[in-house]
Amino acid sequence: MSSIDQQDKHQDGLHNKLQTASQQAAKKRLQAIALVGILVVAGGAALAGLSLVVGGRHDTPAPASVVQEAPTEAEITALREAFKAAVKAFEHDLEADVLSPPFGVWNADVQHDIKTAKARAIDLFSGGDYAEAVREMEMASTKARQEISAMNAAFEESMAAAQQAYAQDAFDQAKLHITKALSLRPTSVDAQSLAQKIDALPQVLSLVKAVEEARIQNDVEGEIKNLRALLALDPNREGLKARLDDLIIQTMEQRFAGHIKNGLACVEKRDLACAQTHGAAAQKIFPNRSEGALLVTKIFALSQALKVERLLADADAAMNNDQWQKALGLLQNASAIDPGQKRIRDGLELAQKITVLDAQMDRYLSAPGRLSADNVAAGARAVVSESASLSPSSPALSNKAQHLKDVLAGYATKVSVLVRSDNLTDISVRGVGQVGRTKERAIELKPGTYTLEGIRPGYKATLKTLVVAVGAKDVSIEVVCDEQL
Repeated sequence: MSSIDQQDKHQDGLHNKLQTASQQAAKKRLQAIALVGILVVAGGAALAGLSLVVGGRHDTPAPASVVQEAPTEAEITALREAFKAAVKAFEHDLEADVLSPPFGVWNADVQHDIKTAKARAIDLFSGGDYAEAVREMEMASTKARQEISAMNAAFEESMAAAQQAYAQDAFDQAKLHITKALSLRPTSVDAQSLAQKIDALPQVLSLVKAVEEARIQNDVEGEIKNLRALLALDPNREGLKARLDDLIIQTMEQRFAGHIKNGLACVEKRDLACAQTHGAAAQKIFPNRSEGALLVTKIFALSQALKVERLLADADAAMNNDQWQKALGLLQNASAIDPGQKRIRDGLELAQKITVLDAQMDRYLSAPGRLSADNVAAGARAVVSESASLSPSSPALSNKAQHLKDVLAGYATKVSVLVRSDNLTDISVRGVGQVGRTKERAIELKPGTYTLEGIRPGYKATLKTLVVAVGAKDVSIEVVCDEQL
């Protein structure tokens, strides 16, 4: 329950006294009529009802000589309700602003007057002087509205002055006005924000000076650095933003041109790492520029050329060490990059010939028994002959060719074989010829594996396998059919 409601309850016991106080009747009547006029202007519903009551009871003012009768119960109730509504509206809409510290800073005397007027209105209400209480409360509210409006206007004026001074880089004036604005409305976000900008203004002005000095000295990097710091503090300086953008583009162009120039110089010097560094830097600045694409193309060509040179150097080392299979792989890689280079083509051709002949000799030597066949021996001799011209290039191939040649000679030299029998068995060497019936006969066979067959009428045929080694001595075999049918 509010203080006014408590007082209102207390006043219920005073009604009878008010009704019998005839000496105050005229005063009360006039006060009620005056209050009706006030409440009509304010638009109060309660007082509007009271106006209807008063108007219904008195169509015309009573002559001054006539003694006015005391206010009725309904009029008193209307006055009390009107007062309570006025106090409620004051407390809801105005009192917090009036009692705030900024309002006291703004006008402490008016603050005291308004507080005093409210207290006096409550006292009047407590004394039963309702019309006067309402009038006092309305006067307090009107004064509060006027002062709050004036205070707000002063705040806006101070804000505008502070903003103008800030825009003109007038720190002292801007600080003075923003301090006043904050004293009137310390919780204003706009005022706090502007105060921060104003506090930063000395540093901003220092950076403005530094920017100008850097520009005079043609220190582009220094100007960019100071512009960035300045705009971080005051991003609304559009002219400086444009200047920073121009300088950044200018420096990017200069750096790009420098990287292109230095990159091309590095290519001419065949310094791949240097060229790649400048090429990457140029691409990072302007990825789609034709100059950058040209530099990248030249860098790639240089890298390929250097790679070919390394492959050829490694291939030469391999060939000098008689490592022709390794050399072949290196030369094939080089040919994939630069197939038209004569040095690569010649080296590749030589390596292919040597590695092919080497592989063919290995096949013959891995199964030398095949060399006893004339056609196989002929092929081996052709390989040996073909490798003769390559001997200076590959000692290993030359040695292998000589070995194969020796093996061929061994398989071409016949070995004496002594064949023994019973002089009754017909003997033949399959694929070679007849030996006939004999007790002992010497024949000559090339190294290899042979099958000797013995036949005698009435006896089972017999087969014997003979292995004739290269350079073998005292080779003999007995072939006799001695198992009857």
